[in-house]
Amino acid sequence: MSHSHSRSQSSSHSQPPPQPQSQTQLTETQFRHSLEKAVDQHGKVYSKSFALHVRWEEDNTEAQRDCDNFRDFLAAFGFPAPVILTLEKKDLAPGWTLQEKATKMFLAALNYSPQGRCICFIHYTGHGTVGPHDNLFFTSASGNKTINTNLLIDQFVAEGMFSYDALVDVVIVLDCCYSYLATKSTKPVKRSVDILAAVDANAPGAFIPGQRISFSAKLATNIAQLKEMGRETIDMAELIAILRAESPQRKPTHVVPLGVTSARLPFPGSTPGLRPSGPPALRAVFGIEVDRDFSDQELRNLMGWLRSLSPNVGLTLDGVYKTSSTGFVFQGSYAVYSQLKGLPSVKLLYECSTPNLLPSVRAGTPSGSPARAPSQ
Repeated sequence: MSHSHSRSQSSSHSQPPPQPQSQTQLTETQFRHSLEKAVDQHGKVYSKSFALHVRWEEDNTEAQRDCDNFRDFLAAFGFPAPVILTLEKKDLAPGWTLQEKATKMFLAALNYSPQGRCICFIHYTGHGTVGPHDNLFFTSASGNKTINTNLLIDQFVAEGMFSYDALVDVVIVLDCCYSYLATKSTKPVKRSVDILAAVDANAPGAFIPGQRISFSAKLATNIAQLKEMGRETIDMAELIAILRAESPQRKPTHVVPLGVTSARLPFPGSTPGLRPSGPPALRAVFGIEVDRDFSDQELRNLMGWLRSLSPNVGLTLDGVYKTSSTGFVFQGSYAVYSQLKGLPSVKLLYECSTPNLLPSVRAGTPSGSPARAPSQ
C-alpha cells in the first residue's frame, strides 16, 4: 500500500507468530476471577485525568488533524486537552524523549492518586512499521527515526516498574499501521492498561485523515454520538466492539495487557449504572481451557451465575468438553472477549452479530417431528 493512502512504512508483512507462554491453561482461580472482572459493568470514578499526544515533526499523515480529534474525544468526557509532544528532527534519541514525557505524566498521576483515582491517556498518530522480533515501531515519515513501542508500553505493564496496586489506569491509543502488533498477553492485577489500536492482523494499514476516516476521527465521532444518545458510560472494550461492527475494511482492535477490566468512562453529569447500555454491537464465541475437572453441581452453579448477569452482557455457556482439562465454549459480547484475550488458552472461535441460532431453531421445531436429512 502506498504512503499516500496508508500510515504503513512497509508494503507487506506476514502476521507475526503468537508469543509463547509458559502457562497454557487457566487455573480455576484465574478462570473465576477473570470472568467476574470481564463482566463487571461498574465504572471507576476518576478524580483527575492526564493526556499526552505524540507526533513527529517530520510528518506526512496530517497528525495535527488527529490531535484535534483526540482533543474532542477527551472533551466529551470533560477531560482537559492533551499535552502535545512533537518529536523533533534534531532529536537523537526520540524514544528516550517519549519515555521521559510519559513517565513524568504517570508520576504526576501517581502523586495525585492518594486524593482519588487517576487516568492517563497516550495518543500516537503517524507511521508504524514492523521491526526486530516483530515488534511495532513508531517511525518518522522518512523512516530515519524509529521508536520501539515496547519501551513505552512496558513501563506501564512490566512488573516492578510501577506498583500494580496504584490507583492509576492507562489508555494508549495507537493510530498507526501495524498497531495490532502491540497487543500481547494479559495479567490479572488491580490497575489496568488499555490499548486501542487502529487495525487488526487482517488489514494492517491505517487511514490518513482527509482521505478516509481515520481511527482517531472514528473514536471522536462515535463518542459524540453515544453521548448524544444519552449513554451514561462507555468502556473502551465496548467502544472498539462498536467500531469493529461498523468498520467493513479496517477493523480496530483492543487489548488489556495489564488487568482484566477495561476502563469505563462516565460522561459529564451521568449517574453510572442508572441507564443500562443496549445489546452488544458485536458478539464473540470463544473457548477457555481450565486445568481441572468440574462436577455437575459446579457446572450448574456456573450456569446459574451466568443467568444472573445483565442481558446486555449476554454471556452464555454454549458447551463444556472434557479433554486433558476442561474446555468451555462461551458466547457473549465481543467486549467481554477482548478483555479476556491474551490470557492462556483463551481463543476466539467466531466474531458474529447474532447469538446462537440453535435455541430458536429448536423452539420452532414441533415436538416429535420426524428427523429429516439435510438438503443435498
